[in-house]
Amino acid sequence: PACQWNTLIFVAHRSITTSPHRQNAFALAMPPSANAFPPPRVPPAGTLFRFTPLEHAVVEDLSGRFDALIFDCDGTLVDSMPAHYDAWVRSLARYGMTLSEDRFYRLGGVPAHKIVATLADEHGVQLDAGDFAHQKERLFVECSGGVQPITPVIEIARFHHGKLPLAVATGSHREPAHKSLQRVGIDDIFDAVVCAEDVERHKPAPDVYLEATRRLGVDPKRCRAFEDTEVGMTAARDAGMDVVNVWTLIGAPQRG
Repeated sequence: PACQWNTLIFVAHRSITTSPHRQNAFALAMPPSANAFPPPRVPPAGTLFRFTPLEHAVVEDLSGRFDALIFDCDGTLVDSMPAHYDAWVRSLARYGMTLSEDRFYRLGGVPAHKIVATLADEHGVQLDAGDFAHQKERLFVECSGGVQPITPVIEIARFHHGKLPLAVATGSHREPAHKSLQRVGIDDIFDAVVCAEDVERHKPAPDVYLEATRRLGVDPKRCRAFEDTEVGMTAARDAGMDVVNVWTLIGAPQRG
């Protein structure tokens, strides 16, 4: 099936490592068809960073510096992007359309119905963007077994659970977002989850972050946001937040 992944796991630890740089443990999960994921810039196409419990990050206590922490979902808390891309490829193929993986990552944080509306216009295809987005998200949910935790970021959220208000601010629709959070066991630690349905303007507009702070009852300027794409970081900065690029925590180049 298209949603199955062939996984090769490399383990790194303080005393056992496959890398001379002793980087955090990760796994590369490549789709069975290499043609589905042509190689973009580093990290490799279809890469899933699967962090093992052997190496835990030292988490700084942020409760004295910020009033709340707000996290993007896909690519920040969960490595769901390869599964999302697979769902995009399969869904678009029905209409004779394509989306390069490089462009897909650059559009991280933009809701599916907005992306497909742009693609349909470019390809001269008529379709209902809302219906397409729903079908694409259903495919993602079917293939969400490939979703993995991004452990260094999840550890930050878990450490601050009960110490600071926590929220998710995502461009994903509600069903796939909650499915991803549930898949990695963190669906119950957030005080608010703001999705594409909850705002009219989406990333890079700051609305999803501002709505999260409204629900938490905090000042955006007193919040730290965690993001993985420039689109998302722009949204958080424009909301007035302190922003962390999670690729600096993961130790890999930014995608998108």
